[in-house]
Amino acid sequence: MQISKVAVIGAGTMGASIAVALAGKGYSVLLKDVTQELLDAGSKRIDKMLESQMRKGLSEADAKKQLEAISLATTYEEFASVDLVIEAVVENINIKRSVFQDLEKHCRPDAILSTNTSSLSITQIAAFTQSPERVVGLHFFNPAHLMKLVEVIPGLDTSEQTISTCITFVQSLGKLAVKVEECASFLVNRLLGRYMNEALYCLQEGSASIEQIDKAVCDYVMPIGPFALRDMNGADIGLAVAKFNYREYGERFRPAPVLAAMVEQKLLGQKTGRGFYIYDSETKKR
Repeated sequence: MQISKVAVIGAGTMGASIAVALAGKGYSVLLKDVTQELLDAGSKRIDKMLESQMRKGLSEADAKKQLEAISLATTYEEFASVDLVIEAVVENINIKRSVFQDLEKHCRPDAILSTNTSSLSITQIAAFTQSPERVVGLHFFNPAHLMKLVEVIPGLDTSEQTISTCITFVQSLGKLAVKVEECASFLVNRLLGRYMNEALYCLQEGSASIEQIDKAVCDYVMPIGPFALRDMNGADIGLAVAKFNYREYGERFRPAPVLAAMVEQKLLGQKTGRGFYIYDSETKKR
């Protein structure tokens, strides 16, 4: 199957970034969210990403071309023309159920329906449809237009054709497609969860400061420290995944209490302007 038009559901941080990644490789993108207000916020995110890329050498003409490749929608009216859907809504199984049931009503029978979930069961999501063979996980990493890795996760009933088409599609984006057998949090977030949680415990126990831990990690091997990364992805998302991993894998994944405290105080990171660091309007630490 040839992929040419892709729909992305959810204009938040991940959805907007995925849209930019697709448009940058020549795909026609339909970005959907439930309200015009959310789409407008998504458009602003896209503008900032393209402005950042222009500062790094992207031409104004190419940026304009990418922007023109992305159309916006609040309904499923145009979904009959898409070849692939990437769902990027919140990590809530009930919301995903509603989305996939709507997709089956509005998409062609041969369109691939994928989810960008970072931890939930692909098989369970596929069971919300009558055609689980065309449902697959395509887990991009934040920021999707820059990060090279994409996990391709089949459910129990995902067809080989769906898997091979998605691997080829991911490779066409210039990214590394890694097929991962289904398990809670898949591969990367299962590993990352322990690392991020241990950093929180080190902070909570007073072993070192936020800045010291981030610097030590970056000096050792990582391109970004655990606290800067948590601010980028959002403490609320991190807490949801941490709780899920704890339920699935037991005591060794018990979330550090400091993360729940931050979510309760709305210290979510870049999205709220305050997290482990404080951010200005350009999301730069200060």
